[in-house]
Amino acid sequence: MQQPKPQTYRNKKYLDWIKTKPCVACGAPADDPHHMTVAGTGVRGSDYFTLPCCRAHHDDMQLHRWMILEVKWHFTKADAWRRVAELMQEYLLQKERVT
Repeated sequence: MQQPKPQTYRNKKYLDWIKTKPCVACGAPADDPHHMTVAGTGVRGSDYFTLPCCRAHHDDMQLHRWMILEVKWHFTKADAWRRVAELMQEYLLQKERVT
């Protein structure tokens, strides 16, 4: 029996907010959020699992995956997931203050 694909959550407001953050690689304005994928699923990650990236670094990540981050910027997958968690927490705290 085939397993159902995991559900991915979409949130345009969150992605728009991510685009206001600087690129994780160079600090330039981030206009292209990079969706982290969950290993083994083959499915693009949730909108909540995104990193702010400029176009150039997003393309690097798509083409070279993590090798480019680790070699050029000394930014590991663990660093990336830690940054994803920090961004989610910042967004939720900001949202809580508004409501």
